[in-house]
Amino acid sequence: GVSTDLMNLYLKELSEFLGDREIILVMDNAGWHRSKALVVPWNITLHYLPPYTPEPGPVERVWRILKRDCLRKRYYEDVDEIMDVFQEWFRARSRRSYRALCHCDHLVNSIL
Repeated sequence: GVSTDLMNLYLKELSEFLGDREIILVMDNAGWHRSKALVVPWNITLHYLPPYTPEPGPVERVWRILKRDCLRKRYYEDVDEIMDVFQEWFRARSRRSYRALCHCDHLVNSIL
């Protein structure tokens, strides 16, 4: 099962992959995401979703379309190849398309 130890390992490996880049990681409120024993690297900022939301948030809408456009019926050799495809997908979108997808100007402004 998932645990704080596995989450710490994931954050460590993600941080190493990022190198000097910094990200905001959006997470739900699972116990291992909120544990006091969680070790968060310097280049990862955690942002927690509200405990309950009646409709999908902007991230879920983006993720659903990203999976459809980039992951469905495709095979990638490694994570680097997936990340390259994701980056191309994000760069190909306009501010207007993000606004329409996210319904969230402050999120769009912080991403772009």
